[in-house]
Amino acid sequence: MDPYYKIPYISEIADRVYTNKDKFKWHTGRRQDQHQVMGFSQTYIAQDSFLKYISKKIPGTLRLFKFPPTCYYRWHRDGDNLYNFNLTFTAQEAFVLFENTNKDTQIFHAAITPVSTLKYESKNWYLFNADIKHSVYNLDNEWRYLLTYTVPRTTEISYLEALEICKKFVAGPNGFEPLTSSFEDWHSIQLS
Repeated sequence: MDPYYKIPYISEIADRVYTNKDKFKWHTGRRQDQHQVMGFSQTYIAQDSFLKYISKKIPGTLRLFKFPPTCYYRWHRDGDNLYNFNLTFTAQEAFVLFENTNKDTQIFHAAITPVSTLKYESKNWYLFNADIKHSVYNLDNEWRYLLTYTVPRTTEISYLEALEICKKFVAGPNGFEPLTSSFEDWHSIQLS
């Protein structure tokens, strides 16, 4: 099982959220090097075709994070989330390493853990298995911003079921219709 799946679809809200990133009120997260917009507006969900589709099938919460330049997160599993739908806004020297738990993988040395690597393509959604050990690296000299639709561990929909839902979205023809610009709600940004 792959630890992530790229949804080949450019988000309709990515540019707007990124353009307004400095207008949001940021709070320090659980870690001192993680910042989050508390109470991030959930109205963005209805403004993005993929999120609108997913949210009807999988309950979750849309969140916006930022991480400082040249930092990394040690190997971990997300505590509260089973999986996420993640999006980054710009091309950066940042990536995620996942512990490769595929039993077919050959391990040549006991000290080496085989890994799978995810280097995000900006403005694309990714299904991200937060239950697999992973480590995140930002080697860039810029802040890394992450828009994420988090799915709690209490969900009844497994990662594999979520993967199938994503594939149905990609395959169409009953998957989605792109939203028009008249649908956008420019007043949805909470500037507190």
